[in-house]
Amino acid sequence: MRILLAEDEETIRIPLADALTGAGHHVQAVDRADEALAALDSEGWDLVVTDVRMPGGDGMSILRHARSVEGGPEVVMITGYATVSQAVEAMRAGAVTYVQKPFPHEAILELAERLGRLRRLEDENRRLRSEAGTRSAWTMLGQSPAMRRVHMDLERAAGSDAGVLVWGPSGSGKDHFARCVHQAGRRAGGPFGVVECGALPEGLAEDEFFGHERGAFTGAVRLRRGALEAADGGTLYLDGIETLDPGSQTGLLRVLESGQVQRIGSDRALTIDVRVIASAGCDPRAAVEEGTLREDLFYRLAVLEVQIPTLAERRDDIALLAAHFLALDGGDDSPRLSGAALAAMEEHPWPGHVRELRNTLQRATSLVAPGASIGADDLGLRTRDQVLDPLADVLDRTERAHIQAVLSSSGGVRTAAAETLGIGRQALWKKMKKYGLS
Repeated sequence: MRILLAEDEETIRIPLADALTGAGHHVQAVDRADEALAALDSEGWDLVVTDVRMPGGDGMSILRHARSVEGGPEVVMITGYATVSQAVEAMRAGAVTYVQKPFPHEAILELAERLGRLRRLEDENRRLRSEAGTRSAWTMLGQSPAMRRVHMDLERAAGSDAGVLVWGPSGSGKDHFARCVHQAGRRAGGPFGVVECGALPEGLAEDEFFGHERGAFTGAVRLRRGALEAADGGTLYLDGIETLDPGSQTGLLRVLESGQVQRIGSDRALTIDVRVIASAGCDPRAAVEEGTLREDLFYRLAVLEVQIPTLAERRDDIALLAAHFLALDGGDDSPRLSGAALAAMEEHPWPGHVRELRNTLQRATSLVAPGASIGADDLGLRTRDQVLDPLADVLDRTERAHIQAVLSSSGGVRTAAAETLGIGRQALWKKMKKYGLS
């Protein structure tokens, strides 16, 4: 927990701060009420432990300030015998309890532990309410051999806290896999943060990851927790890690190795407990060879490496996925698939993978009456006997199939494949990235 300790008696303040820090809490200790008020404005706290009487104000002003914000920290009052009545009054004003001097450190340590559990439980209840009715969606559907391998990977990933690097083409379900790992693991009660690395504006990645202090730069009017700090106790999913600029990759690696993060404008590092799951849109080893992904970061992330198959590689799962999405989006009145529609879906190449499948079904559902059947024409898919595709699409499909065949014949050795194709290794890597080939 993040604990603010306000106590002017040095013989109480210093030993108690040491005891709380030794128990694993992040503690800031001050000896004046006005310093405590300033600290409340500059950082988010889970618990405030404050004396009733101090220089620069009093504990009541600290209490009122702490409880004036929704979701603000709990407050424990420390009081001498002569001010017990005032401490009781403080409890009526929102303090959770009071501790009378003298007291053993264990009393505060036990309070902090109990309040920490209660705070985590409240966060969990809020999360469950916000996700009501959707928890069943956090599963990786599929019975094909390719998905059975993914299920094994998911079970291994959920059973540990090791880094995970999941890769596959856009729309195949990498983000869904990351959420499933989080939901199935011990961190399910903690936060799940997402950073779209490819969408970060140039120069803002550091602020996104690490946050900033108030006044750290022009426009920083309030403290901002970065994504790493906000995911403390939970999971942070980094989508498109290979698109992150080199400087940010270096900073991220430093956090993963040290377990500490430092906001912009701060001279103090915060200890965090975050599991990182990263994804790449291509074979991460190819990204390392290309220089877009640091090799040391790759090895740090890829303790567990998972490849998500394309939908074309798991056609046996199309009917199951379709039934799931129709029930999920349509409920009791969801339409059914006709035999012709299912045949068309199993014939379709699905270049957009699972995301394209769901979008297709959502569009088709909007075209038919509730409870009616979806026909092949309602899907808007083109069958193989149609020759209406643009020339560029036909050439892309042909090129992809040929590159895949050459890669297979060369045993996956890119140098040999590039020589056979008559192109450079870099050109081959770019085409493999374009077509999602491994």
